[in-house]
Amino acid sequence: MSMFLENLTDFIQQSISSGNFWQANFWGILGSITGVVGFIVSWRSFRYNTPKIEVESAVLITPHSTLISRCKSESLDQLKNQYLPFELEISVRNRRGGPGSIDKPILIIKVPFQNQWFNRFKKIEVKPITQHMESERINENTSSHWTVRHGRAFNVAGGEKVDDRLEYWMKGAENVHLTATNFEKLKYYIQYRDNRGRLHTDRIKKTFEKEL
Repeated sequence: MSMFLENLTDFIQQSISSGNFWQANFWGILGSITGVVGFIVSWRSFRYNTPKIEVESAVLITPHSTLISRCKSESLDQLKNQYLPFELEISVRNRRGGPGSIDKPILIIKVPFQNQWFNRFKKIEVKPITQHMESERINENTSSHWTVRHGRAFNVAGGEKVDDRLEYWMKGAENVHLTATNFEKLKYYIQYRDNRGRLHTDRIKKTFEKEL
């Protein structure tokens, strides 16, 4: 950039002899050009340091077929305490220099309705597990319990890539039964807000069955 300014200064100085306008306004013109160049440099620096965080890949691990078959055959009363576990293997990348964060995505499961043209899907939203309880037995009569928090967002440094596996537990007898009975027709999405607050809804195209 300094070389550019030096060359520009030389050019203007050589042009002074061509007319009185250049002689009278040389330093004002040079100052204006320097200001524009400084603005461009500042804008480019600001843009580079503003994080741009994207979900690079997402793979969903669905419940094993034996659990799905069992849930199909059970009544709603039997499914009151049942949940369906899903896992999401996700990669998040920050493509710019400044650090930032995005929310850990919600899993959206769309269940098709066959006989309703105006409302073709039921949408089930499942939040990721962001904390869990752990305990330790101190003696026969006493145990210690505490909460382990995983965080509600991905914090990503400039240029960094973060890989993680998120857990989702779908609960509710009706949701479990509806999901199990339509399992082959389900469509999966993730929904999250980026570091600018924009809402994204991306379809998950890769799914695998959980191993026993």
